[in-house]
Amino acid sequence: MRKDFSMSKKFLDNVISDFETSRYNRDLYPEGLKVVERCKDVLNEIDKNKITISNTSSPTPHDCLMNYVENSKELQRLGDCLMKLSSFTNYAFTNNVNVYEEREKFEKLIEELDIKTTELQNIIIDWKLRRSKWSSSIKKKIRALGKISSNLKRQKSLDALVKDSLNLKIPIERIKVSYNFNGLQAFDTSGIAEVNPIFRGSRNHVKLCWYEGTKRVAEKKMGNFSVDDEKYKEMMREIKFMKDLSSCDNILTIFGYYQRSSGFSIISRWEDYNLQTYLAENKDLDWIEKLSIARGVANALNYCHKKDILHYDIVYHFVIITCSENILLSQHFEPKLYNFQIDKNFTAPLDVRYNSPERVRGEKYTKRSEIYSFAMVLWEIQHHKLPYKKLTSKEISEKILKGEYPTQKPVHGTPVEFQNIIESAWVHDPEERPNMEKLYNKLDKLNSKNLLNKNVELISYNKEEESIDYEDLDSPKIIGKIPDIARGIKYHQNKQYKKAWKIFEEYESKSNDINGKYWVGYYYLKGWHEGTKGTPNSRASVSFLKSAAESGHTNAQYYYALAIINYGVAAREHRDKDRTKIALEYLKSSAKQDHPDALKMLGGIINKGKYPRYGLSKDVMIGKAMIEKSRNLRIRSCYSI
Repeated sequence: MRKDFSMSKKFLDNVISDFETSRYNRDLYPEGLKVVERCKDVLNEIDKNKITISNTSSPTPHDCLMNYVENSKELQRLGDCLMKLSSFTNYAFTNNVNVYEEREKFEKLIEELDIKTTELQNIIIDWKLRRSKWSSSIKKKIRALGKISSNLKRQKSLDALVKDSLNLKIPIERIKVSYNFNGLQAFDTSGIAEVNPIFRGSRNHVKLCWYEGTKRVAEKKMGNFSVDDEKYKEMMREIKFMKDLSSCDNILTIFGYYQRSSGFSIISRWEDYNLQTYLAENKDLDWIEKLSIARGVANALNYCHKKDILHYDIVYHFVIITCSENILLSQHFEPKLYNFQIDKNFTAPLDVRYNSPERVRGEKYTKRSEIYSFAMVLWEIQHHKLPYKKLTSKEISEKILKGEYPTQKPVHGTPVEFQNIIESAWVHDPEERPNMEKLYNKLDKLNSKNLLNKNVELISYNKEEESIDYEDLDSPKIIGKIPDIARGIKYHQNKQYKKAWKIFEEYESKSNDINGKYWVGYYYLKGWHEGTKGTPNSRASVSFLKSAAESGHTNAQYYYALAIINYGVAAREHRDKDRTKIALEYLKSSAKQDHPDALKMLGGIINKGKYPRYGLSKDVMIGKAMIEKSRNLRIRSCYSI
């Protein structure tokens, strides 16, 4: 074990030596040295605090700091990081490496070392607390105070920097979580901190919070009542109910509950969108994404039906979409069903447009009723709008009873099988509707065929019909076979850049999708359009990046700003304008959407006060806060709950 500690110190010495003897990339030296010196201080702290226990032949890890540290995963991770950094600096600082990709790697390695150093520092505090004779409550308070003091630096709002908040986390109070399940670590006095408010729910009673500064969770307020109250029992039933469903990937995870002076709250995973919002903001979804969403909802309902559980309120408000930072990966669009109604006396969904004919007549709610509601959700995924949008509740009920469905003209490019599934699920007679397992299997098969780029029969119209129907349905226009951008992204992840480029280029040329424009622009900027060791073509990249950026693509906004600031190139429309101003506006927009690199870059600009005439005066506190948030977002992506 002692070998791990000595190797870490050896790698650290190598990195410092590389910094001191480097002939190239001297501008990278100050930031890197600062982090490395902090790491050195932590290792020296361990040396200073290690003790020798006399009269003890075999001290335990809790008696001896050195053993405690050497048995820790934190030291192993720090050593791995130092080894990577040592290898990189030995190459990059002895060769004239000025390629942006190499510099970017270095910055990420320094950031990783900073995180690993903090982790190791924390176990020293933990060891000291374990050795002390203080009570557990005092120890918890010390940990909480440590976290509070580290967060005090972040309390200044970013509203003065940009009109829209960048959602910097602001500590509010420490809370104790009283319930936990499913093998997760129990919540202790670690804080759940509010952010500049993001609310959800019919009464705005669900709020975004941070847990331990790195994990986003949802706080659902349940009310202020005693443990003897019936409402408390209802809350516990809801938690137990959701626990029993936790093994399904498409049902929202609940972590537990806590109590504070204002009452009880349930803590669950925070997801970015409900389906209604997501469809409204993304009118140009391709069918890879749509089928992935539909399949996920079907999987959740099929899981419930096999357990003889009904969701009771299958409407788009109660489906949440999990979006990864790389929104192009359609397999990362995971629907999460939530807000189950566990009261068996529940009568009908609140929104009549999702009611089956038998429910409108006041008959018993069954699995077949839920399948009808599911058909309406599929219809909305297809059309990006509400069923019976302009009708009153009374008019909708009348149409449902008459068997008059929403606009039945399917969107051009819809898979024929998808339309068949909708029509089979909303038939008037409940006995003729297929069960949920059959619907799920069909959607699963259709989704797989689409992802594997196999032939899928699509609905199409002649030009005259198409031009009329497109405006009427307010739906995305899909022409011909769906390009398989997901496969291109898979090649990209495996660093098979030539294969990925071929798909991205073809996808962009055959569609008007901003995702295609982003990938083509990104590949030009990196030089990957020519393979692994290609030459960057920033001039070719900017027209594609600009087009995607102005449509709100957060990655494109960051890289377009980067191209202007670092390479001095801009799209034709911006060449005669104030490029710096344009770049900073796109950078701010990307940062507002929590793009880690944009936050870090913008934070660095503000920290140094580079552009005061553009309203970005020097403000060290705000700059560091943004850089800290960028770091936390990266941690969250690696260690999400």
